[in-house]
Amino acid sequence: GESRHDHIRIAEQIIGRRVNPSELVHHIDGKAGDNSLPNLMVMERGQHSTIHCLQRHRRIHFSAEDILAKFPNALWLADIPQVRAIAVF
Repeated sequence: GESRHDHIRIAEQIIGRRVNPSELVHHIDGKAGDNSLPNLMVMERGQHSTIHCLQRHRRIHFSAEDILAKFPNALWLADIPQVRAIAVF
């Protein structure tokens, strides 16, 4: 089965570096079991808190495009060109 850190390992493989302590990997659809690239985004912890606060209190859902418009420095894994085969087990 998948561990709770699989999304971090996947993100690190895609971005080619470790996820910084100031960053985390966000599941865009809120489903922690969906570690597909279109559902994962690396962002600053404060950005992540902002998104979840707005979702909770204003009942707003953010698409990847919405998040990138608000936080242009976020990394959407579906946007990163794949230059090598990646095995995800």
